[in-house]
Amino acid sequence: MNNLISSKYSDLNFNKREQDIANEILGANPYNKEFISDKLQLISEAKSLSSALITLFRQQVQSGFVLSDPVCDKQKKSKYLLDKETGINFCLQWNPNRELRLNHDLLIERGVINTDIDQELLINRDDNEKPCYLCSQNIDIQNSIEILFPINLSGIKYYCGANFVPITDNHFTIMSEEHKPQNYDSTLILSMIDFVEKTNGVFKAIFNGKAGASILSHLHLQGTTEKLPVEDMNISDHDMIFSDSETRVYKPQYYLPLFILESESVKSINKKTDQIIQNWRSLNPHFHTQNIIVLKQNGKFRVFVFLRDTRKLKGSSKEGDMGTFECSGLLVLSKGILDTTNHSTEERGLFENSNLDTIKNLLKEIAPEYKIDVRDLI
Repeated sequence: MNNLISSKYSDLNFNKREQDIANEILGANPYNKEFISDKLQLISEAKSLSSALITLFRQQVQSGFVLSDPVCDKQKKSKYLLDKETGINFCLQWNPNRELRLNHDLLIERGVINTDIDQELLINRDDNEKPCYLCSQNIDIQNSIEILFPINLSGIKYYCGANFVPITDNHFTIMSEEHKPQNYDSTLILSMIDFVEKTNGVFKAIFNGKAGASILSHLHLQGTTEKLPVEDMNISDHDMIFSDSETRVYKPQYYLPLFILESESVKSINKKTDQIIQNWRSLNPHFHTQNIIVLKQNGKFRVFVFLRDTRKLKGSSKEGDMGTFECSGLLVLSKGILDTTNHSTEERGLFENSNLDTIKNLLKEIAPEYKIDVRDLI
C-alpha cells in the first residue's frame, strides 16, 4: 500500500480487500475518473466516508492535482504561540505554495486546467464571462484529473473535491450541486452537521460566508481533518450565557466575537445557531456576516460562530481577507519574498517577526463594532 497512507493513516485499519481497493485507486490512470470514483464508492460503503475522502486526497496529491503535499511540503512552516489567557496555541502558517494557484501555466501543465475543450460547454459565467470554477459540469470538462465525490447532506447534493492548494492535510472544498450564491440560510448548519456526522467526526466542516470565501457565486463549505487552534479554547460555566435541557451556549473571552454551542441534539443546536446568526445579520443585513465551524467531540456537536462585518475583513500587514481558518487561530501567510538585501517583505516578514501580540491585534482589527449586549442575540 502507498506509504503515505499506511504510515500517516494507520488508524484507517483497512482490511486486505480495502487495502487492495485503495492500491487500485492510487495505481490507476489519473484520467480514468469513472474507475477511481467507483472504487472510492466501494471504500465508502465497505469502510467509511472519511476513509474514502482521505484516500481520495492521497490520490489527488499523487496525480499532481494537489499542487503541494501538505504532509511533506518543505516550504511550508508553522510557528506556534501559546496564549495562556485563552488556552489557544495560535499557529502562523507560512505556506507560499498557496500562490501556485495563480500560476496558469503550471495549472495547465499539472492537469488542473485543460484548455483543449469546447468553451461553449462551460456554464454559469460571471460578468467577465468566466465560467464558474465550482460547477461540477465545468469541472468535468476543464479539470482533467480532478475527482469529485458526491455526497448528500441533509437532503442537498454536494460534491467533495480536494483543495488543489491546501491549507491543511485532507483539505476539501464541498460545493453544492446547484449553482447558487454563497449565502447563509438555516439549512446550511444542517448540511455541515450531516457532513461531520457522516464522517464519524473525523472531519470538521467550515463555512466562510462572505468573510474569507474567494468564490461568492457558488455555495460551498470546506472540510478538514486537522485540529484547529480554537478547539482548545478555555471555556467554563462562567462563560455560559444560555442553557436548556439540550443545548448550551458559551460566550468566551476572545479577540473577536465568538459563540460556542454544544449539544447532542441536531435540531436544538441548529435552531439556536440559526437564531444567533439571523439576529446578528438583522442588525445590519448589508454588512453583517459570519464564519462557522462544526465538529463532533465526545458524542456532542460543537458549533463555533464568529461574528463578522464585511467592512473589516483584513488585518494590517495581512494580504487577503481573513476567513474561518484565521478566526480559529490558524493564520495562513503566503505572499512575500526576500529582497536584494536579504530582508523579508510582505507576509513573509509578518511570519518571521510576529509575536503573540501581533496575532491578538490582527484578530482585534477584524472584530466588528456593535453596541448591543451579545445576550440579546440568543
